[in-house]
Amino acid sequence: MLYRVSFFVVILMSVLVLSVSAQTHFAIESQNLVSNNELSPAITGYMTHGFTESQLGTFAWLLVGEHWAEGYAGLTYMPLSWCQVGLGFGMEQADDLWRVGGSLWIGNGSWSILMLLENGGSGFWHRVVVNYRIGTVVGIGFMSQESVGVGPRFELNVPKLPVQLWASLLRKDRNNKGYLTLKFSF
Repeated sequence: MLYRVSFFVVILMSVLVLSVSAQTHFAIESQNLVSNNELSPAITGYMTHGFTESQLGTFAWLLVGEHWAEGYAGLTYMPLSWCQVGLGFGMEQADDLWRVGGSLWIGNGSWSILMLLENGGSGFWHRVVVNYRIGTVVGIGFMSQESVGVGPRFELNVPKLPVQLWASLLRKDRNNKGYLTLKFSF
């Protein structure tokens, strides 16, 4: 428990220190995974910070669920306006605390692809989200997540507010699971 508290304090302080620029973006999500008539809620927090006139940036990621938590921070590199890669290190709530995570974002106009990969203490994990925005309100695509499945993903953005609702129905090994998530960005 002490490791968990200290780790989240370090991440929170890092986020606060790096958030002094207008190039900083925060997002908080209330994710709810529904599987076998059970609800598994989790809170995620994500921060990115781009340095002025640089292709380099930083990020921090937290996920806190009912029985598990993780967090890590690292650097991002944007070689092109439509491509960003990231690599971070952190800890999780497991016997082996250390975790490494990488990301790849590719986006151009209405299309975007986000790939997240992690490995460490509790093992390998991935999430891939492909999205096509129809105007400023609706997004459609698909999502794949380790141990959950693959399926369609839909998003609704509230005009003029930093609020998004997204849902995904995923299938793996004849089991259906779904996400219902409320996201706040600022």
